[in-house]
Amino acid sequence: MKEKGLIQQDGGWYYTKPDGTAVFVWCNYAETVQVMGQMYDVDAMPIEEPFVVADEINGCPVTAIESGAFRKSPVTKVVLPDTIEYVGMSAFFNCIYLNDIQLPKDLKYLGNSAFMYCTSLEDLDIDCPALRLDPDIFDGCDALKSMKLNVGEIGERSVPRNLESLELGDAVRKIGYDSFGNCKKLETLEIPLGTEQICQSASMYSGIKSVTIPPTVKVIGAYPAKTRTEFMSGMNDVPGRRPLTDEPICAFNADCVVYGYTGSEAECYAEEWGLEFVPLEYTEGDANFDGKFNIADAVSLQSYLLGRQEKGLVYWKAADLCDDNRLDVFDMCLMRSSLTDRFQTLESVDLELRSRYTEYGLGNPKVELTLSVRGLTSPYHVNDVKLYDESDQLICAMSPCTDVDVWDCLIPYDITEECSKEFYAVVEYSRGEMILTQKERSNNVIIKFTEVPAP
Repeated sequence: MKEKGLIQQDGGWYYTKPDGTAVFVWCNYAETVQVMGQMYDVDAMPIEEPFVVADEINGCPVTAIESGAFRKSPVTKVVLPDTIEYVGMSAFFNCIYLNDIQLPKDLKYLGNSAFMYCTSLEDLDIDCPALRLDPDIFDGCDALKSMKLNVGEIGERSVPRNLESLELGDAVRKIGYDSFGNCKKLETLEIPLGTEQICQSASMYSGIKSVTIPPTVKVIGAYPAKTRTEFMSGMNDVPGRRPLTDEPICAFNADCVVYGYTGSEAECYAEEWGLEFVPLEYTEGDANFDGKFNIADAVSLQSYLLGRQEKGLVYWKAADLCDDNRLDVFDMCLMRSSLTDRFQTLESVDLELRSRYTEYGLGNPKVELTLSVRGLTSPYHVNDVKLYDESDQLICAMSPCTDVDVWDCLIPYDITEECSKEFYAVVEYSRGEMILTQKERSNNVIIKFTEVPAP
């Protein structure tokens, strides 16, 4: 149905654009909406049935939600298609019954005050890596106490004030000015590995008492954007910001404890502002900061020393094996030597397979596996052994309970006729936090059914 260029479908109104996309304009329940001469009641009871926004109209993908599209509507759940990239200002303003919504992963813009006064929202998971959260998006969402944010940038005053639990994803590159200033109930903050920049006053005046900062953060206390003075009628004017001439503001409260890594930006910033700093433990040699010391760390250090900054190491101090506060070829030599000393291969993984009936007999064949691991000396330890057949089907996984190198295990194997098969085992062994694996293939194994009498 079309009216004045709009297309109605399932309680929603859309229009198409010359570029071949479509826009959702409003739903029939939004405030003061009059369609075909009929005024819809904005004070209606909550609508329990989910409101589904179409993914396409007349073959055009729906990529945007217009500003105020759901304003004051009594919907409780809104289902958005994956095609949505733009949600306009105040799109869900004062939707007091809204408690369930999932934003599409490809969302690129979420307008100011988009969810203002959505008082029934209690938790929200936003996984939109390309999104920047603008100011006051969740202002008035007083019931919103738990959030997961995996967005590109957390903007000014964009985090709801009553938040008690917050999990940030690795997509977060920047934490903006006064991002957590309203959060009086949030006590801890863990910065993700993807974050590179934290602006001034990021958590100043909040309830945050401790912050954990990874070595990926290169700048703390970045200048905010310049603003003009806001003139408020009958109220005190809001002064503008002049970042280059204004006095700098600490990113955290004076009593905030900073947890970080020795030699990182976090330690330097804490020392500069007189904040308590607690150093965290790290794996020596773990230059790429993935929790393990292996050949990948040597590649990272070598790339850094060769001037390939785009492949540079994440945590320089972990690669400073000479402990002289600089990285050079001597650290590279020590790293290679350490990796060589730590690496040991298994001399052999012997597979011996025998087949038999169980004592319960008749038509229920089992395969008995005897596996021997040799040449593995202390401090190496076998973690587990997995047996596969020739079609890469996992037959069983064994975890040794003691530090012995021979195990016997009775393995059920679904086979009903005598045959010749090939098996292989994957042995995982370790030294400290270093995990190594070795694969060994057996010769063809003749499986014969020989009944074993009951004991």
